[in-house]
Amino acid sequence: HDQVVTTIDSVKDIGFKTFFVGFVCQLENKYLVKEHPKGKTNFYNLPSGKPIFGESISDALIRTFDENTGLKLKTNNFKYLCLHLKTIKTSSGEALFDDAFAIYEVRIKSKDKSEMKLQKQIKWLNLNKIKKLPNRWPEVDILIIKKDYSNYQTYEFTSDYV
Repeated sequence: HDQVVTTIDSVKDIGFKTFFVGFVCQLENKYLVKEHPKGKTNFYNLPSGKPIFGESISDALIRTFDENTGLKLKTNNFKYLCLHLKTIKTSSGEALFDDAFAIYEVRIKSKDKSEMKLQKQIKWLNLNKIKKLPNRWPEVDILIIKKDYSNYQTYEFTSDYV
């Protein structure tokens, strides 16, 4: 898959929150985490993607998880956890992203993990390594470190992504 490079000039205010699906995937005390090394500041968040207009959420979950991991799962591997509404601003206070983020737990087995073909920026990390990552986005702390699966959360934070 091609890597998309985002610059502040290419981020457009479309007037609506962008909807994403994201994944908490754990196996053998490790979690999938996505690194973003191309930004001005390297940061870490959950593997995720956007549903396509007209696409069912079930199909979007299967497709986006496959795009991130190279593993095509069935709908019953995904369990809805929670909804996060987040606004990401630059250090100068400029709104960069404004997202609705539906998070799903992904249930896999060791056999599934061995069949994965992860995107270059996605890694399996244990909890100790995750806690030491600089520039973690809030959902990593909330969902992986604190294991807070409250149905609904809203927050704002600063990241110089571009």
